[in-house]
Amino acid sequence: MGKQNPTWTRPEVLLALDFYFRRKGNIPPRTSPAIAELSELIHQYSPVPMSLRKETFRNTSGVYMKLMNIRSLDPGFRGAGLPRGGVLEKEMWGEFVNNPRLCREEAEKIYNG
Repeated sequence: MGKQNPTWTRPEVLLALDFYFRRKGNIPPRTSPAIAELSELIHQYSPVPMSLRKETFRNTSGVYMKLMNIRSLDPGFRGAGLPRGGVLEKEMWGEFVNNPRLCREEAEKIYNG
């Protein structure tokens, strides 16, 4: 097993993006209950097999960092965010930025199986 957690998957990024859109880019602190809840949701709905998940898999720090990567794509945010995000969130930002409602609908499909 490698030292790092697997790359984020589309369903995981979708849940983070939906979270971001629903809060209109206002990301709560890393230690907030909302970030902990998002981390748990991502754990629950992630397609990554348990055998590939490290102890730090999608923990609050990683989830917060992913949200900051997403923030760096938001032209409405004044600041830098964390610009070292992955290709997937850039693609998905382009797909959903003008239709956050569709992002919400896709997230609901994940929650509803």
